[in-house]
Amino acid sequence: MRPELLVKEDNNELKCELQRKEELLRRHYDKISQWQNLLADLQGHTVYNKCQQQTAQAPPAVQQAPAPQHVVQQSVQAQQMAAAAAQQAVLQQQAALQQQQVPRPPHPPAYPANVQRR
Repeated sequence: MRPELLVKEDNNELKCELQRKEELLRRHYDKISQWQNLLADLQGHTVYNKCQQQTAQAPPAVQQAPAPQHVVQQSVQAQQMAAAAAQQAVLQQQAALQQQQVPRPPHPPAYPANVQRR
């Protein structure tokens, strides 16, 4: 084969490979946006879901393997619960520091009952 034909063939193969990879990237980005939307929806509904979980915590007799959506939801809830616990700990530490820093007014003097005032 002539060198020009080899170069053209390589060029065509590389173009096809580039198009295939660009299409693959586009599909991955589409999936990422779908997962981000799903995650945003789940984060918006976690308060509602937490209320439901607290009112009805009777576990089913036979548990099935969770679907991927439930796994994501449980992961998000676990992260939010951990963040809430960390925030609560920070607030408790801040309250303790404020109590230590605020000077308290002096107690009024105690007067004995048998002292006469002038």
